[in-house]
Amino acid sequence: MKKTGVIIVGELGGRSEALAKHLVAQTFRICQVDTPKQMAELLDTREWHLALIDCALPGEGAHICTRHIRDRYAQSVAIIMAMRSNRLAERLRAWRWGADVVVANPLNIHEVRLIVRQLSFRLSQASMHTQKSYRRARQDAQMIAGGRTDA
Repeated sequence: MKKTGVIIVGELGGRSEALAKHLVAQTFRICQVDTPKQMAELLDTREWHLALIDCALPGEGAHICTRHIRDRYAQSVAIIMAMRSNRLAERLRAWRWGADVVVANPLNIHEVRLIVRQLSFRLSQASMHTQKSYRRARQDAQMIAGGRTDA
């Protein structure tokens, strides 16, 4: 079974290493990076399923990360945004950028682990559904090409 790949972008209030160790112990494949550029390069090297992004990245780093993921990978990579502020305006901004989930930073590692597990399961189910749809479409096309009209 293929491991779910999780990219951690930023320090996450000093909890990124602890979270990475915890997720690796839970059989996730983890890579930590510090900048949006490193994240973009990593996304192009192999398949990743989730990105956990620290909203405290310098400048517009968090926005650059989410925009890159949504522009290039649409909804195939889930985004979890870690926010130090609990203000509504900040959370709404993360949602507008394309976050799937917004969590408080400093992180509760157990909460994030459960979120990662649930998003991973949902993405795998969507992938299986897509594969079945492609198979059915291919079978339908073969029936039509063969001149069969019965279903």
